[in-house]
Amino acid sequence: MKRSEVIESKIQFIDEQYDNVKSLKITDDSKDIMDASLALYSFVLPVYKTEYTQLAKLYDNNESKDQIETLTKLIHDKYFPRFEEHYKKLIAAGKVYAAKHNIKVNWGTD
Repeated sequence: MKRSEVIESKIQFIDEQYDNVKSLKITDDSKDIMDASLALYSFVLPVYKTEYTQLAKLYDNNESKDQIETLTKLIHDKYFPRFEEHYKKLIAAGKVYAAKHNIKVNWGTD
């Protein structure tokens, strides 16, 4: 399987999950976690559709290691700080929601 096919599969999965989340009813109780989740989806989806797709094609076409490393670094430097911000907001909202509803979650950091 080519890397571009893997990325396309991930894009389809993200699109489906994003649509599923968008279809959920937002309540006062779920507003923070829903907003954080939707923000994260809307942030990552365009990156997968553009830069990650381009990166996968570089790998599939056996382009130079320098080209691949350059694009990898560009993606990380351009998007990671905002991704991390969105991710932390989602986890924080999730922790509040889980605590309020007595949902046990292994957050991997506790």
